Amino acid sequence: MLALTGAAAARIFNLQFWPVELLWHFTETFFFLSLVLTVVLLAFSFYAPAAAAAALTVFFGLAAGNVPGGTAPHAHSVLPTAQAYAGEAQGPAEAGFRLVTHNLYVHNNRRDDLAAWLRRQDADVIVMQEVDMEMAAVMQAAVDRYPHQFFGWPRNWVERPEQRHLLNGLAILSRFPLKDGFVFRQTRWNAPVAIARLTLPEGTEVRLVVVHTMNPTRRSGLRARNALMGALADEVKDYDGPLVVAGDFNATPYTPAFARFLKAADLATNRGYPGTYPQFAGAFGLPIDHVLARGVRIVDIEALDAFGSDHRPLRADLIVPVAKSAGG
Repeated sequence: MLALTGAAAARIFNLQFWPVELLWHFTETFFFLSLVLTVVLLAFSFYAPAAAAAALTVFFGLAAGNVPGGTAPHAHSVLPTAQAYAGEAQGPAEAGFRLVTHNLYVHNNRRDDLAAWLRRQDADVIVMQEVDMEMAAVMQAAVDRYPHQFFGWPRNWVERPEQRHLLNGLAILSRFPLKDGFVFRQTRWNAPVAIARLTLPEGTEVRLVVVHTMNPTRRSGLRARNALMGALADEVKDYDGPLVVAGDFNATPYTPAFARFLKAADLATNRGYPGTYPQFAGAFGLPIDHVLARGVRIVDIEALDAFGSDHRPLRADLIVPVAKSAGG
């Protein structure tokens, strides 16, 4: 009870410093714990503590339901779901595509499984994080299925090629043409964001942004994550046209940093936040991987099974308005 009260106090007093900020990620978990505690206390006739636990249940339930991301098309549960809402039918002035985002995990050595997984996917675009050189070679071998590819690497990939086995980066694999790819905030050892333009068959261009922020379990990681999200928001807020931002944010929708990023970057989702980490927790995992958009409707999003990774992939179905000049 004392721990749950402390977690509630962190939200009430808006405490965002490390390590207290980590408590915000577990808002949904605290809801379940408070609910179970309420039932147990009632079963043993401890009514006063049960009332306090019930108050915490209501508090964390409201907090879990009050997530950012825009208005959902249907009534929304307070909990992340394994599949978000189906959207409206695609109209004649719209183009659709399917996107998958997956943090492969830097120590994932199941290359044969990756090759088979790529063959099974019905996605038009796949974006990946924590890609090492051996996994990149597997992706390049799937060029017949995904002929358009862009890899974002740290600077040492070029400057110190003997260190390539130590590096990991980002990947965009696409059935449709890509252009103008670059790495944002690139350092010698880090490639946190890859940005490229995707051209759909109807001629509409969509800006793709792939994100992998630092893990906030250390003080330095929290500062770096928040700094990157702030800088990225400044970068993309004035982008014209349809925009999709996807990847591993290392932030649940319950954290103030995530809400600030959505507002500053003018991004939204359908408020479906499937659990993705750790993968063995399934739908009860932390939703730290996201697909966000501006000028694009996210009509469906769900988590997929993982192979060798500590994250579950996300698959999103997206609808983009077709510009009058595109596709005639």
